[in-house]
Amino acid sequence: MSTSWISTAERMPEDGQSVAFVVSLADGSTHDYLNGRVLGGTYHAGKYGGFSIPGITFNASHWMPLLDPPK
Repeated sequence: MSTSWISTAERMPEDGQSVAFVVSLADGSTHDYLNGRVLGGTYHAGKYGGFSIPGITFNASHWMPLLDPPK
């Protein structure tokens, strides 16, 4: 499993994959305080998809797969 950041320009995660991602927002966004922050969430492909945490979806510049949780 890769432990380095992957550019969204290079490739996107699989649909439904749990990932860490770097938020990339346009200037003046409602959530601009999150720009450049690393969040954990899920990637959803499709027309209105993106990197999401419950209740909100973001654009991202980079991402990496999350490790499997401890057993």
